[in-house]
Amino acid sequence: MHNPDRPDQSPSQASVALERMLGQMDPAIARSFTESQREALQASLASTLWQNHAVDIRLSIPLLLQRYYLVVVAGPEKRSRERRQQDQATRSVSGQMVVAVAVTALSLGVLAVLMQLTQHQTGNGDRPKPSPAAIPFLGDRSTCEHSGRTWENGECLDFEHDPTF
Repeated sequence: MHNPDRPDQSPSQASVALERMLGQMDPAIARSFTESQREALQASLASTLWQNHAVDIRLSIPLLLQRYYLVVVAGPEKRSRERRQQDQATRSVSGQMVVAVAVTALSLGVLAVLMQLTQHQTGNGDRPKPSPAAIPFLGDRSTCEHSGRTWENGECLDFEHDPTF
């Protein structure tokens, strides 16, 4: 049965949901519904089916020995004020905290990946050039050059010095 109040719901979605629900019941009870009862159940299910959203992101995340899912949806609010209040009352504070921690952890993970990608793209070209450092304990040219350094203006200079060291 198609619900005219919900134009974005197809009759087949509601009938599939009804068949799934009836399939989970004892077969004798499922057969006991009259046609008008089935139509009423199908109409009720049609109003609770998942809607299309402007943003619909679904992730399946393997953690340890189980998989967890994360769904992020966004779009215009279509629920009544009473329905929003009822939904809010049924959600526990601990559940909201879990969601907040998960979203924060996911955001930090994405940020870390983006920072890593940015660092790899820029490479070493953005690093400052090594600044020469004078090596005071190498006071003569031959000892300085023998150590792999450069003798300039009476000083032994090390050009491998890293300014971020």
